Amino acid sequence: DIVLENSDVNLDELEFDYMDFNEDSPQSPTFSQTSDQSLVNEDLPQLSALPQTGLVKRKKIERQGGSPVKVFYNITLIDNIKFWVCHHKACIPRTKYIKDGSTSNLWRYLRNKHHISQAMVEDGQAKVVVKNNSCKFCIIPESSQTTLTQAFNKTKKYTFSNSKQKKLDNNIAAFIVKELQPFSITQSRALKRIVEGLDA
Repeated sequence: DIVLENSDVNLDELEFDYMDFNEDSPQSPTFSQTSDQSLVNEDLPQLSALPQTGLVKRKKIERQGGSPVKVFYNITLIDNIKFWVCHHKACIPRTKYIKDGSTSNLWRYLRNKHHISQAMVEDGQAKVVVKNNSCKFCIIPESSQTTLTQAFNKTKKYTFSNSKQKKLDNNIAAFIVKELQPFSITQSRALKRIVEGLDA
């Protein structure tokens, strides 16, 4: 029950109007008070007849095996509360984070204290190494294998004294002279592509 203080209004005499936005309706339906003190709208259709468009409960999506950051931490029980504790040998006194399902603090600690990013962990560059009952983290350098693009970009040009370079220069000069081309054609991107393709 609701008790209103300092009120001069008699709630039993009130009639509530309901605003209907239907243009076909001749008048707005009204609420009337019933004997059991509940409000009933006499002109509204039954709610069970209306189409039910309920909300679908979202399922929590978890990765297979959990977050990859968890391999860098141990779960420790202190006063019946679970904590994540970094198990690197340099982290003493150990920093503790309450085990609440979120891994944001764990990632932040790894990044700030150990300079290990989430991308490094997910790519397999950061590993946990246990040796003589002490634990440390190691970062594996990126692969030194060159990609195809890098290999093509690293192709060395001939030196000026190289016989192939001299022959190529003579052939370009002969083309310019015989075809009456301006010398500025040597700066043309199209000609440069042709020359680079000749030696491929």
